[in-house]
Amino acid sequence: MEGRVHEVVIIAGRIDRLHALSDEIERAIGRPDLVVEPWQEFAKSFYAAMKVDKMGNWIMIFIIMRT
Repeated sequence: MEGRVHEVVIIAGRIDRLHALSDEIERAIGRPDLVVEPWQEFAKSFYAAMKVDKMGNWIMIFIIMRT
């Protein structure tokens, strides 16, 4: 892939606007052959693992606080 771009990362200020921001960028680019997705869509398995890990942390905190 010499001389080509395969990924561009944009840091958003508000997480609740990720899908809207992705749509805006996709419209601005105007190329149906390029895909614009928030990282939660791009790395679904990683995002799911993070959510499970976060839930596990809350369970551990609850158990510790109860004892």
